[in-house]
Amino acid sequence: MSEGYQLDRHPIPDGFQIFEERLDVAGLQFRREDAEAFILRGGQRLELELDPGNEHDPNAIKVIGCNGTSYSTCRYFIGFVPKNVARAVVKKGFWGSVQPRLLKTYVSPSGFVEILFQLLGPKGRKKEYTGSRRSRA
Repeated sequence: MSEGYQLDRHPIPDGFQIFEERLDVAGLQFRREDAEAFILRGGQRLELELDPGNEHDPNAIKVIGCNGTSYSTCRYFIGFVPKNVARAVVKKGFWGSVQPRLLKTYVSPSGFVEILFQLLGPKGRKKEYTGSRRSRA
């Protein structure tokens, strides 16, 4: 079993604030092997990548799990930003100014995998991001 909260390893950078407090990586169950490899390798961080050719969602944003250093990095496509969040990021013009912050990783002995993250955006602009959004249900 491997689990751990990651916030102490990933401080909020200057000029950023939390836009989304706790997000699950969507579709993680379809990429369980890569997600588990990402978690077990250590030195984790997340990156986001637009997926404009996605046939199911033109606003899709991939979540990429990265391990290692700037000299040697392993990258794993582990899932997506939840659809409603990706839509808000893209439609409200925040792509390029948001970043993920790894919150928690977990692998159970039975193989259950969980990766949670926060979405950070420019300090002072959260109202623009959340302003016109309706219920998230």
